[in-house]
Amino acid sequence: MKVGRESVSLDPTATTSQTMLMQKTEEEEINTALEIIQSQRIKELVIEKLGVDSVLNGSLPESGEAEFNKGSFASALSNTVDSVSDFLLRIGVRDPVSDTERALIKLQDDLTFWASKKSRVININATSRTPEMSQAIVATAIEAYVNEHMAISQTEGSFEFFRDEVGKTANDLESAKLEMAKFMSERQIVSVANNEILLANSWDQIFENIIRLENEEKELASQFEAIHPRRVALIEELAAARKVFERLKKRTKGVLPIPSSIPSSVVEKPAPATNRNNQVQLAQQQTEIPTNYADMTARIESLILANNELENYQERVETLEIQLVLHRQKLEEARLIKEQKANSISNITIFQEATLNRKPVAPNKPLIGLGTIFMGFCFAGSLGLLREYRVRSKYLCSQNDVERTLELPVLAKLSADRSADRTLTQKTGLQKMRKECSDIVHQFVQSYQNDSGSKGIVVGVLGFKEGDGASTVAAALATSCSNDFGIKTLLIDADRKRQSVKRRFSLNGAPGLHELADEDSTVQDCLQHSELFNLDMVSSTSKSRFEKNLGALSIAKVMNRLRELRRQFDVVIVDLPSATATDSLVALAPMMDHVLFVGESGKIAIEDAESLKRKFANSDSSVLGVILNKCRGA
Repeated sequence: MKVGRESVSLDPTATTSQTMLMQKTEEEEINTALEIIQSQRIKELVIEKLGVDSVLNGSLPESGEAEFNKGSFASALSNTVDSVSDFLLRIGVRDPVSDTERALIKLQDDLTFWASKKSRVININATSRTPEMSQAIVATAIEAYVNEHMAISQTEGSFEFFRDEVGKTANDLESAKLEMAKFMSERQIVSVANNEILLANSWDQIFENIIRLENEEKELASQFEAIHPRRVALIEELAAARKVFERLKKRTKGVLPIPSSIPSSVVEKPAPATNRNNQVQLAQQQTEIPTNYADMTARIESLILANNELENYQERVETLEIQLVLHRQKLEEARLIKEQKANSISNITIFQEATLNRKPVAPNKPLIGLGTIFMGFCFAGSLGLLREYRVRSKYLCSQNDVERTLELPVLAKLSADRSADRTLTQKTGLQKMRKECSDIVHQFVQSYQNDSGSKGIVVGVLGFKEGDGASTVAAALATSCSNDFGIKTLLIDADRKRQSVKRRFSLNGAPGLHELADEDSTVQDCLQHSELFNLDMVSSTSKSRFEKNLGALSIAKVMNRLRELRRQFDVVIVDLPSATATDSLVALAPMMDHVLFVGESGKIAIEDAESLKRKFANSDSSVLGVILNKCRGA
């Protein structure tokens, strides 16, 4: 595709003014061609030339392919499909479709068109039962498109239209010239310029007369008084001349370059009353206006009217001359377009005719090979999934697995979203976790209210292994107790290795549970209050979690300190080390009033979970249940 002459955006009939040769871009040409060649009109022309039966059968009649396939398996299959289709049509399941419509639908699937980006080449491809039919479809589609492209890109009758317009405009121009010549002959006008010269000369006479009268009046003023008859007559004549000047000045405005004003050296003063004879004489002189001014005024007005009329004639003649030139230009453009169409000159070049390709498109052997490889990968993946299933059978993966194996209720299933872990120091980051833990906290409240003999209860949060999120759950439970239920709550970090509470709430270097158990610090020294969460906390230790000389603690001393603390608080939540940790404080778990197990969904080993449950079989601690953390889809 090239940007050719027939792709001009505005043809001669698109506008009555000058034609703009606005060329389309290559992308517009390609997109337009693709829209046309994919239209139903092109497919209808292909069917009209090749025949409906040939398109449906996929073979040309003269090739003998249809007779050759008679009795073959493909023919039998086709007959079977036709029989089933007729049956479905009779029972009303299938809508009746004409053979032409079926051929259109088949061509819609068999014909493909595409053009690469930044390319002026359009590719056409056709598939059919025989290679000869495919070649015929492509050749017919190209021929139909070329003919349609030439037809829609040019306007029929434009040459005849502009030929008539040129003749009509030429006749109008000749008539206008004759009328203008007749008008000039009747008024004895040689030309517009000559008429303007006569008008200017008449105007100069009036102006010179006014100058002459003013000079005479100045001479009389030096000799006679204002009431002298000669001076009075001269003043009246000068006033009449000025009056004519002002009246003609308005008529000739914009016609001639006239002076904007006349000399006003003479100041007109009313003559003083002397006697009755002088007054009568003055009145008579005022009514006598020189006849030459009237004649001159009439002449100038006649010249002005003639000049205006002559200008109108001249403007019409010039307009018709411009229109005639423009129409002749458009006539030439229309003639060129007509010649292009007659000689089939187009911007389309077929550099490769429809090629006969005898290599079958189907079956696609490379695609079948790829499909086999894909099925092999799927089989290998299935083996991996089976192996993973066997491995997962050793872990508790769902709520039913936990409740059936451990005979403990699942108190909550927390989502796998880690945003609560990352933003736990922000108050908004605890909203979702606190909401999910609110039911568990409600059980604490009931237990605290039922056990009226003690000042508070101690709840331990124990993870099956490290990384189960027990510290996050403990923090959420503590903040829910203090903020949602208004319970005086203390959060204790007993995990000296990880020190999660200290890092999460950015606690300072105050002494912690380690120093409190060794009696190195008092309770008041160890308590730290968070105004953001309205929560009291005790860190694990003031030492760094990387120090190795933490040493073992006496469980009895730690429990004594916990009993002292629960007298000051309603609920004491202890973040214990995980069950697999080597810290001695893991032994505190069976001594708590209540214990909560926390495990990551799908990673709780059945053997470890059952072993941990047996440790609480003979203890006074009440195991409330299990919290499944990081559950997918929770």
